[in-house]
Amino acid sequence: MKALKKFFDVVKPVFKRFPVLIFMGFVAAVFSSLWANSSDFFSTFGVDYDSEAYRQIAQRRLEFEEICSPIFRVSLISMLASIFLQLLSERLRKRKESLGKNKLMLILPQILALLVFVPCFFIFRSTDNEYSVMAYLGLLLILAVLSFTLVLWEQKNDTFPNCIISWVIASITATCMGTGLMLIRLAIQLLLKNTESFMGFQTMLIVTLSFFVVFAGVFTACVTKNTADISIPKVFKAIVLYALVPLYLILILILYIYLVKSLLTWTMPSGRINPLVSAATAIYLLFYFSIRRYEESRFARIFCSWGVVILYPLIAVQCMAFGIRIHHYGFTSPRYLSLIYILFSILFCLLPIVRSGKYMSCTFPVLAALVLISTMGPLNALDMPQKNQLSRLEKVFKRHGLLEDGKIAAEKASSVFSNEEKSLVVSAYREIDFDGMAKKPRWYEDGMEWSEKNDKASFSFEKAFGFKYSDSYDKDFQEFFSGYSFECSLSKHPLDVSRYKTLRSFYSSHYYDRGDRELKVIVKYSGGKEIDITDFIRSRAMQKESRYDSVDETEDDAPIIMEAPDGKLLLFTEIYYSAGTDEDGEEVIYDWRAEGYEAELLD
Repeated sequence: MKALKKFFDVVKPVFKRFPVLIFMGFVAAVFSSLWANSSDFFSTFGVDYDSEAYRQIAQRRLEFEEICSPIFRVSLISMLASIFLQLLSERLRKRKESLGKNKLMLILPQILALLVFVPCFFIFRSTDNEYSVMAYLGLLLILAVLSFTLVLWEQKNDTFPNCIISWVIASITATCMGTGLMLIRLAIQLLLKNTESFMGFQTMLIVTLSFFVVFAGVFTACVTKNTADISIPKVFKAIVLYALVPLYLILILILYIYLVKSLLTWTMPSGRINPLVSAATAIYLLFYFSIRRYEESRFARIFCSWGVVILYPLIAVQCMAFGIRIHHYGFTSPRYLSLIYILFSILFCLLPIVRSGKYMSCTFPVLAALVLISTMGPLNALDMPQKNQLSRLEKVFKRHGLLEDGKIAAEKASSVFSNEEKSLVVSAYREIDFDGMAKKPRWYEDGMEWSEKNDKASFSFEKAFGFKYSDSYDKDFQEFFSGYSFECSLSKHPLDVSRYKTLRSFYSSHYYDRGDRELKVIVKYSGGKEIDITDFIRSRAMQKESRYDSVDETEDDAPIIMEAPDGKLLLFTEIYYSAGTDEDGEEVIYDWRAEGYEAELLD
């Protein structure tokens, strides 16, 4: 009973301060479970696919999902709004005594959090529009960041450690609660009543209640405690300051070694450095706010005041490499969001040395503003890359005077464009979503071509731009792209097993992954024995314009027979091979597989 009383003592404040959070947590749990298990409620099992009954059930299921899904999504907005508006109200009441005495201010934040559900439901009801989805995710992130900012202003140096500890406490509590509810459901099923109907819904409901109600409630209650009530275990300092920070410094050392290697080989860092430097800056921010409270430690003081300086060369190289990539390939939505983060990281990496980090907490409102800019309004992460790629494409034609009043003189492009310019046009065209454009360019309309086969008009790249669509214009990918495919149908070419004493199947394959370079095709068969068929495949491989082009050289013939080094025969029934150059321009085999039978002839 004491444990139960302590649990209610922890969650009691959240019921008082954030009632809408708990209520909407229940709503989110119920409707997400209903949505995820709609196929159980509207089952088409055993119903003829082409029947009217099937179509009616499917339609009712779709209508049911179209109600449950938006209610679940929008309830998350209300949950975050409940936290943000309540914390904002409390801060305003502390600053103005007149507001503190106003009883309406005690309930107004939760009323507004509840009311915000209605307009958001209609705004974010559909997920068909990618702009709506982007704005929805942006709004969730903005509310989370602003709520965290208010907690940070209140708790100062205790915020990050308290968040981490609160996350652990809430996770343990939610896991225990979920496990307990699962055991209760199992006991009811085994001892009292069979509850196997809609078991998926029951399980999902327990999981979502544990997360959206228990975890969210406990985490919010712990995170928003008064500074005087916060207790950070001593082990936290030992783990973060003396274990994790040294590991972080080793990561920084590896990045510096990579930069030195780039200088010695006189090569620019590839695109791999951008995510690693971004991770390094994000981790520094986490560590900065986690150990800033330990001012008695000289190491902590040095790390918080000047540790950020070691990131400056890395950020400079990151910006240089990012700029080169944008110059060559333009913006995409991920690259645009990466730019937003780089701007944010530059800001918070400059602030620690400004008045001893006095303004570091201001980075989070700036982050919220950047999220607002990149997810809503004209500078969003969908429109800006599209405009950039469209501008890149049209500039090539304008440079040669082939674009006027929106019309392209396509007949001249093939002869006057260099391969580099053709590659740029192909690259930009590939990134543009013409279907999502409200008004398509005139040259796009001019490129439409009627197909009698499909009885509809489709865009012709060659008609619009005057040359064929191909990746081979890129000088980095001109020299080496090849592929080979062979398949034998045993139903048409059955094996004459009477010739063989033994017959065992084998299968070997390799799929390229970064850092796992493979330049040979080594097939393994029984007993770990191997045979190199690289030369055989390369002699039959055909050149391709792109690594993504399909290989049409499929032979429906008898198995390919090779003699293994130990005298056995290998009967290949299928071989696939694709090779080219990787992101660094180095030769690599992307994908290969070989299967067949190992045979031993009769004496």
